[in-house]
Amino acid sequence: MSTVISILACLIFLSTCLKLGFLSQRYTLGIGVAYAIFTWLVTPWVTELPGSWLTEFLAVRDNALNLSVCVTFEATILIAFCFESAGEGKQSLFRRIADKALAYYPGLLLAGVIPYALQQLLLHLPGVDFTWMQWGASLAVLVLIGAGTWLLKVLAGKPSQRFELLFILNLFIVILSVIITGD
Repeated sequence: MSTVISILACLIFLSTCLKLGFLSQRYTLGIGVAYAIFTWLVTPWVTELPGSWLTEFLAVRDNALNLSVCVTFEATILIAFCFESAGEGKQSLFRRIADKALAYYPGLLLAGVIPYALQQLLLHLPGVDFTWMQWGASLAVLVLIGAGTWLLKVLAGKPSQRFELLFILNLFIVILSVIITGD
C-alpha cells in the first residue's frame, strides 16, 4: 500500500506541475511561493506525527473512501480542464467563466502530498535538525515546483501533447485512488 501511495503522490506532483505549465510564470511562481509557505508552516506539525499515521489513517475504511473521493474529484477537474481547453465553438458566458475557473485552478492535492513527503523525509533522515528541515523543505518545494513546471513544459513540447499527458496522468490518478480503497 505504501508503494501505491508513493506513486500516487508522485503523479499528483507531476499533474500539478504540468497544469501550472499552462499558466504564466508569475502565477506559477506565486503558487510555488504559496506551497513553500505552506510547507514551512506545516513542518512543525508533521514532526509531531507518529511514523505510522498514514497507515493508521487509511486502515479506517471511511477515511480511505473520503481520500479517494477527494483525489477523484480533483482529477476530474483537471480532466475537465483538458476537455474545456480542447473544445471549440461558441463561447457562452457560462463556458467563458468555467474556462477561466478551470484555467486558474492550480490543484490543491499537493497540499496533502507535502506532509506525506515531509514524513517520508523524516523517516529516512533521522536526527535532522527540524529548523534546517523546515527551511530546506520549503526551499525544495519552491525549486521543485518551478523546475518541474519548466522541465515538463520543455520535455512535453506542444500544448496539445501536454494536454494529452495531463489527461493520461489524471486517469492514472483516478485508478490509483480506487486501488487505495481496496481491501
